[in-house]
Amino acid sequence: MVGYSKSELISKHYSQISHPDEIDKNKELYQSLVKGDIAYFDLEKKYIHKNGDIIHVRIRSQLAKNVDGEPQFEFALVEDISERVQAEAQLKLQSLALESTANAIVITDAEGSIQWANPAFSALTGYSLEDAIGNNTRFLKSDLQDEKYYKDLWDTISSGEVWQGELINKQADGELYTEEMTIAPLLNEKNEISNYIAIKQDISDRVQALEEIQQRTEDLTLINMINMASINGMDFPELMQILSKAVKRVFKNLSVAIYLYNKDQNLLVLQSLNLPPGLLKRVEKLIGSRVPDIQIPVKAEGLAQKFLFETGPHILKSDESIQEWMFELTNTIDLSVKSQHAIRKLIPQLFKLIGIKSLISIPMVVAGEPIGLMEFSRRSPIKEKDLDRVVGIVGQVTAAIAKIRAEKEMARSRNLLLTLSQAAPAVQQANSADEVFRAIGEHVTKLGLDVTVFTLGDDKKHMVVSYLSHETDVIQKIEKLTKLSIINYSFPLKVEGYYHKIITNKETVFHPFNITSIEEILPRVLRPLANKLMNIVDNSQSIVAPLVVDDEVLGLMAFTSSDLSESDIPAITTFANQAAIALEKTRLFHDTEALAAFNESIIQNMSEGIVLEDVEGMITFVNPSAAKMLGYTSEEWVEKHWTEIIPVDQQSIVQDADERRMRGESDRYELELVNKEGQRISVLVGGSPRLDREGQFVGTMAVFTDITERKQAEERISRFSRIFEDSLNEIFLFDPETLKFIQVNAAGQNNLGYTMEELYQLTPLDIKPEITAKSFEYLIAPLRNDETNRVVFETVHKRKDGSLYHVEVHLQLLRYENTSLFAAIILDITDRYQAELENKRYIRRLDALLNIDQAIMGSFDLQVTLDVILEHLCTQLAVDAVAVLSYQADLQALTFTQSRGFQTSALQTAELRL
Repeated sequence: MVGYSKSELISKHYSQISHPDEIDKNKELYQSLVKGDIAYFDLEKKYIHKNGDIIHVRIRSQLAKNVDGEPQFEFALVEDISERVQAEAQLKLQSLALESTANAIVITDAEGSIQWANPAFSALTGYSLEDAIGNNTRFLKSDLQDEKYYKDLWDTISSGEVWQGELINKQADGELYTEEMTIAPLLNEKNEISNYIAIKQDISDRVQALEEIQQRTEDLTLINMINMASINGMDFPELMQILSKAVKRVFKNLSVAIYLYNKDQNLLVLQSLNLPPGLLKRVEKLIGSRVPDIQIPVKAEGLAQKFLFETGPHILKSDESIQEWMFELTNTIDLSVKSQHAIRKLIPQLFKLIGIKSLISIPMVVAGEPIGLMEFSRRSPIKEKDLDRVVGIVGQVTAAIAKIRAEKEMARSRNLLLTLSQAAPAVQQANSADEVFRAIGEHVTKLGLDVTVFTLGDDKKHMVVSYLSHETDVIQKIEKLTKLSIINYSFPLKVEGYYHKIITNKETVFHPFNITSIEEILPRVLRPLANKLMNIVDNSQSIVAPLVVDDEVLGLMAFTSSDLSESDIPAITTFANQAAIALEKTRLFHDTEALAAFNESIIQNMSEGIVLEDVEGMITFVNPSAAKMLGYTSEEWVEKHWTEIIPVDQQSIVQDADERRMRGESDRYELELVNKEGQRISVLVGGSPRLDREGQFVGTMAVFTDITERKQAEERISRFSRIFEDSLNEIFLFDPETLKFIQVNAAGQNNLGYTMEELYQLTPLDIKPEITAKSFEYLIAPLRNDETNRVVFETVHKRKDGSLYHVEVHLQLLRYENTSLFAAIILDITDRYQAELENKRYIRRLDALLNIDQAIMGSFDLQVTLDVILEHLCTQLAVDAVAVLSYQADLQALTFTQSRGFQTSALQTAELRL
């Protein structure tokens, strides 16, 4: 027991094997025995082993006396209790570690009533341990999970299995929090469940961060839907339908209404009213008719005026303000005054029926001019955090509406230009003025336009009405009213008047409701008839273009219709002057080439891969990013079949996608490709059909985004999650003086790869390669000096095999009785560290692509669009300068169209000869 032989031990005094601290106490007990004060004594004490170790023993001692009753010798039974003492000390250490852990730990009985909890439980829930112990854990329930969720939990742990998952619970102050929890059953000697132990971690911040990422993703998806709708040529009603559904899904029970502003008539016209069909029927039943088309005159001091022309958003929260807006909506011009009054009386009932509690109205503005309103309403208060989100959505919708309008105008202008271009050869082949006029009238009237041709008199002071394309009965009405012969009618040019300014400036002008143009033609006595003449011709807009040849004005052409706009000026200007036609065609051709070169530049420099295939699946084009992605040159790609780069097990995915393309469908999906070295890479594919001018399918366009790193990150996250689910946090206990480990839990041993025997010989410095002895002493000094009770820092741990992993260390100096030790709770943060880096890179990339997309969709100014794109290219590609070059076919040269980052202005005139 004490390491001595029998002969060695017999020769020694008992004090030589007793611990020095206990010799005096031993003497006192022996004297008490001798005096007869006690018959025996039973105590625990410490012996000194021959090798110097301390041996814990239990001694039961009494005196053996001779026949005279005198003490003859001491008889003692000695029991080695070292293992028990060490075990008790170990239990104290483990209990102290559990008390000090950052995670909440709860032990319940088999019914779920709390028997023990550590202080972290109180910090997590707000309940004191006195209030919690003895109560069933159901007092924490928030009731946000259904009963099935709790039943599955209890079914799992009642069957003896470990349950892991997330719960939304309620703190003592009523606040909700989300915790990640592991519950394990504890079995007694009968192999029956006697207790449950639960380890809880507050993940509310992480859940909130994930929700914010989800919101950002949903917003980006909605914005992308709007952009794709406008890109794919979707008309306005379809856009409204998609928007209404998407807004409801993203913003949860948020309704949207869209009003467009008719500037000519100063009306606000409702385009989309997103009410549930059942509610709409109840409204119509209440007012006794269908909901009318809402066209509101925009009056001074009215809410419509305020919403349109004052910077938004405008928020209505009170019942009174919302009812005031409903009252203004009854001013629609489709309703009689009587009907308006009848509906106004029902506004309190309508307000109660619809149940709107908050409303946001945001003006849609293009180039500084309002084009309408977007209105968001909810039957509960709109959250502040949703405000910035809906403002962003309004911006995207505004851009989409502006684009749809512009495309509609462009299509009409294109049609106008096409018809006028077809007329140009006939005009050019005419042999007389009359033939020119007839050729003009024949083609213009096909478009529903009327044209009047004025020629400038020889004196340059008179204009002559040389031709009118109006119907004969219209001309007869004009002549009957004015008593004038219209054809060849001459009138003086008024200096600085309407026609004189057009001739002087040599510029085409557009005017809606222009009475002046008629008044100047008429003699003074007939000018009061101008309004009647305006009604006869029934044309509300006019475009007047000068006829210019070699800078000499020969006359004017006035086009009139109820469907003209300023966007028609270029086409009519072109038609009015054949020299301008040549110039306009040159400009249009140049713009088309510049746009094509611009698009080609974008495609060639995009970080995403772009691949074009024909109907047979042969690759006809790849951009550099796609080639680089798979390790080929662009030339090596071309004329390959897609099956050469797609693994056999993935080809069915592509075949299905090709079938959808042939049906005209576009979508996104994930796929694996094989690069030139035979390695697989994961990509996100955005596929869309390619159609010819007749709408026939001619192949597929696919945009590849390399998501290999994201996939790997997801796999790492998944792997680390499984590891975490199967283990507790690492706990290290080490000596304050030597820093050697005293105890390391199983998670720490398993993660580091050391046995406990090996760890006894190590210190924290041996597993923390980034920390020196000096810096570690600096870290723990505040704990030694009682300046703080906890130190938290991040570092890396080095395993036995040399590998490293990121950790967050929670370090405390624990003191009990006459002993102190350091306790370190280790959180493995490798997953979080990598995931955060990955998410930041991914979101930055999405934001950059979104900004480029918005620049392309939201501006019709090529230079502005180029500036935005070049700025993002410099940022995303990490380069100092970038430029767009245009190819001049006739010069066989490249010229700088736009640049950024270059220090010299000489680029503006530089040419690169090919």
